[in-house]
Amino acid sequence: MKLIHCYKELISVQSPPSFLETRTSTDIVPSAHIEIKDHSLKKEDYVSEDKIYFNKKGISLNCISNKNLIEVFPKNNVDKETLLYHTLQIPMGCLFAQRDKIVLHASAVEKKGKSLIFAGNPGIGKSTLVLKLVENGWNFITEDICVIDRTVSFSCRTSFPIIKLSDEASQAHESILEKTIVKKDALLRSTYKLRIGLSKTNRIEGIFFLDWGSDLKVYKPNESTSLRLLLNFLIPSFQTKTHNNQLRIYEDLTLLNESIESRILERPKIINQESFNKTIDLINSFI
Repeated sequence: MKLIHCYKELISVQSPPSFLETRTSTDIVPSAHIEIKDHSLKKEDYVSEDKIYFNKKGISLNCISNKNLIEVFPKNNVDKETLLYHTLQIPMGCLFAQRDKIVLHASAVEKKGKSLIFAGNPGIGKSTLVLKLVENGWNFITEDICVIDRTVSFSCRTSFPIIKLSDEASQAHESILEKTIVKKDALLRSTYKLRIGLSKTNRIEGIFFLDWGSDLKVYKPNESTSLRLLLNFLIPSFQTKTHNNQLRIYEDLTLLNESIESRILERPKIINQESFNKTIDLINSFI
């Protein structure tokens, strides 16, 4: 049995990806299993308390069930490296949602034990911002899927050192980036392994919702707006016809909204090094 470590869990896989370290064990019981099927299956996206179907366009249909199993049905002869990479994104997030975790489409970094979350739509610059922060003394937590634990306080689970970047954004960072064979995504971003250390422990200090603007500025939304924005980035998407699992997550999300300060961070879409430096200085001021 091959095991990979991500989000503080050991996950069993049939064929381990080259972009993650694996271990072989016969006596460790994994917390979840990924099974890649040899046939396709057609289902609409669906969320219930015990089963979730999620379609990744052109890649796979994923069935997440019983809080510990992800079945992957490939589309279009997609290679296993690409299949596994995408399985460890939203489908893995759905599995943790089944375990009553808050899961956001967001990146996160940590410094001095305090973490910041950056939520936003695909292409808004979460990955590039994380790369710049890592280069400026922050520790990497996650690039796209943020799994949040609620214990005494709220904290983010560290994922794995993988990041998606455009060719332009990856330039001049060869010392910390190693390109994988995962196929480019719909936004033509390649997937890279980060040669860096990962965050070991953290407490969430703030949440930033990223947006484009004419100037660099940060401001606080009112409580109802920040809750609406959190719901926008919830994984899986919050359903009109909810079930008990999502109601529990909604209660935790409301508590997160009340406990952690949220801000909207606007940046110019055309960003040069000076703009990045100003953005990093602004973010550093919140720690």
